[in-house]
Amino acid sequence: MLNEKEPFEQVLPIYIEFKGMYALYHGRKEEVLAILAGLLGGPKHWLIRDLEDLHLIAEDSFKDFIDAYVLGGSGEALASGAAIYHEAVEDLIEHEERVILPKMLDILVKTGIGEQTISQVFRGIETNLGEGFYERMLGLVDDMEKRLSSALMKSGATAMNITGLKPYEKRAQIKKKIREIKNRNIYKLILINSRDPTPLYYKLLNTEQCIDQNLFRSKQLSNRTWVSMIVLREECR
Repeated sequence: MLNEKEPFEQVLPIYIEFKGMYALYHGRKEEVLAILAGLLGGPKHWLIRDLEDLHLIAEDSFKDFIDAYVLGGSGEALASGAAIYHEAVEDLIEHEERVILPKMLDILVKTGIGEQTISQVFRGIETNLGEGFYERMLGLVDDMEKRLSSALMKSGATAMNITGLKPYEKRAQIKKKIREIKNRNIYKLILINSRDPTPLYYKLLNTEQCIDQNLFRSKQLSNRTWVSMIVLREECR
């Protein structure tokens, strides 16, 4: 599956549009944080510098992804580039929400700056971006997922993202998915996981008799993204 470029070509325009919208959104948030930092007085706050560094990493990751496409990279190279960019954005959002904002708000409150002043600054994000901005971003993500799902269906496969599931939930959800796809005469299941799926696969073999052990494939695309394929024997019910 990773050798095919067509699924990525389907979603690349959406990916580029999403990146542009996210860059605009994040730019507005950086402006707000800069204003908040300005309320503290003095030179640019070190928290803002940390955020800018992470933003540059995300930008460089996206550039590498586009370069791989322009240079005719394989489907695997494009999938890896997309996964690395996704992780860079995740790191940026997590650092912003779990580290920078709480620390900065704590400092602001301790310096006696009122909550009303802080709220006014944050409302500026909504005003600058315009009504329905977040909904449009989510719509792009939905469209991307639909196009990828359609491309997979053409090849007789379906995908399942299990990165957000707890370890004890993964096997139960995969077994449920296997029952569903067998009823729809689909025999390839693509799994997206945040860790090496091999141990999970061998546990599934103990209970799922329809898995073709000769066709299991697994590939690590980035630090936190693995893609694997489970194939079911068509004659097995």
